[in-house]
Amino acid sequence: MPDGDDYAQSGNNRLQCHVFYLLKHALLLRLASFAAK
Repeated sequence: MPDGDDYAQSGNNRLQCHVFYLLKHALLLRLASFAAK
């Protein structure tokens, strides 16, 4: 079991990855809808 700091760090990295993924997905959706017009 990791100690508190390691666990918080991995959780923060996971959150950043998730946010980055959502932003990239939103950008792709916007580009796709723009191209469809």
